[in-house]
This record gives sequence, structure tokens and C-alpha cells, in this order.
Amino acid sequence: MPLRARQLGLANDAGSLHARRADDVVHLPGAGPAAHLDGPPSVGAAASAGVDAIHPGYGFSLRECRAGPALR
Repeated sequence: MPLRARQLGLANDAGSLHARRADDVVHLPGAGPAAHLDGPPSVGAAASAGVDAIHPGYGFSLRECRAGPALR
């Protein structure tokens, strides 16, 4: 079963390496670091994209993300 990579990100991330390498991109609402850390929109975007798993990222996003409780 091949895995597909969906990148959850902001519109201004479109040119980034991780967005270009993803099979498709799901845009989050908002702008700046706060948009990546806002749990409900991130979880909603992931659910609407039909993802089975979420990698939390690295560094600041991993430590500060508030999406954890919404994923349970």
C-alpha cells in the first residue's frame, strides 16, 4: 500500500521544499506561526483531507502545537 504525503501549510509555504515534495497541499487559514499552532483549524483541515496520521513537525511547532487533545 503506497503512502501519500499531504502537507498542511499556509499559502505562502507553497514554494517550500516540503510543499513541493508532498503529493498535495492542504492550506490552513491564517498567517504566520500562529496558524500552524492553532489546533482546531489544523485538525479540521486534516480531517477534511482524509488523513490517517499527522506528523507534528520539528522544533517550535512540535513543542507548542495545541492540536494534541483534539486528535484523540
